[in-house]
Amino acid sequence: MTLIISLVVVAVGASVVWERVSNVSGPEGSGPTGMNEGATAVGEVVEAAHRLEREVCADVGYLCAHREAEGESFRILRWPETTPRLVVHVEAPAHEDPDLRAPYVAAAVRGIQAWDGHPFPLMISDRESSRPSEADIVVRWASQLDGTALGLTRSRWESTASGGGTFTQMEIVLATRNPFSARHSLDSDAVRLVAAHEMGHALGLPHSDQELDLMYPRNTADRLTPRDYRTLGALYQIPNGTLIKRNGPSS
Repeated sequence: MTLIISLVVVAVGASVVWERVSNVSGPEGSGPTGMNEGATAVGEVVEAAHRLEREVCADVGYLCAHREAEGESFRILRWPETTPRLVVHVEAPAHEDPDLRAPYVAAAVRGIQAWDGHPFPLMISDRESSRPSEADIVVRWASQLDGTALGLTRSRWESTASGGGTFTQMEIVLATRNPFSARHSLDSDAVRLVAAHEMGHALGLPHSDQELDLMYPRNTADRLTPRDYRTLGALYQIPNGTLIKRNGPSS
């Protein structure tokens, strides 16, 4: 049985409009250049942009996989690289039997902890006294989600003064019941894997194109792979807001 893990993005705030190449100008104080010189300058900048494009999508795991497969453009959206830590609050699944609540919470915490230090330290709390409003990421629960999904991630982000965008808060929702039969509870290991997958989305990762990776859209892996971690590392080396386009960035 193959179960799909889905990603839902809810954008709040202004659209991100940051571009890597926004203008072309000569040295400070210089006058207009001739047509050939100007064309050369533009060509050099565009070539530099295309070179950056190749570097961005080369040997970085699956960061550009869906772009190559589907010809889509996408924009890098993630937490600021200066984030000192991420605070994650895991609520208890109040709709479940009391005997199942603690194991589910513990499983979700284990899955999320797999990302600790990649790239930020994580402070995970499951105490009822914690305030979800003060957390960067809140984990909630549902008996079932739409279709065959076992988890989803909702992101909130806002535009920045530089024209980029940055995450401000995340909500992860995990299912506790089999999508085909609400009478059957998911086991703790399934919850752990879904929590780890959704936490990858909460950090900004897209889906992988290889079944061995935990970020593959179906539950075909049993742990995070070096490729998962490598892709996340690449994500946080690219300027936030970068637009990755199939035919190169706009000039």
